[in-house]
Amino acid sequence: SDGATAEPHQEVATNLVTLQTCLTSMMGRPITMDQLRQDVGTMVEKITKVITSFRNFRLSMQEYVCLKVVAMLTQEGNVQHKELEQIHDRYMNCLRTFTEYNFPQEPNRVEELLVKLPEVQEAAGLLLESKMFYVPFLLNSTISSSKTEDSPAHQ
Repeated sequence: SDGATAEPHQEVATNLVTLQTCLTSMMGRPITMDQLRQDVGTMVEKITKVITSFRNFRLSMQEYVCLKVVAMLTQEGNVQHKELEQIHDRYMNCLRTFTEYNFPQEPNRVEELLVKLPEVQEAAGLLLESKMFYVPFLLNSTISSSKTEDSPAHQ
């Protein structure tokens, strides 16, 4: 699904089926949906929510890179080490400059992006706690390949 019209619960269900298919293929044995929901259901829900949120926001690659650095350098809204503040500030300035130039009609865009960081960090934390840190790669690779198949060049 492209996420443009799918309901969040539909997208979570689709991602769980995708994951089930990939894991069954990788493990060479069937993985039940109940087992999958129990092991990674919450994580898939949170990751799907973040992905959908950014997709609906039309997050650019440049914004993504800046946010990624800012997220790595902050915990609970604060830069963790004084030595990293300069790097953090540089990427925040980059993000502000980029959005002011590319999205002048959205003056609060940076703040709207920053509000999403705790959600991203929570999803990342769940991912790190689980033994299935490769889940986003599986979901992303199947999403990317299905988009390629759906594109006019492949029809």
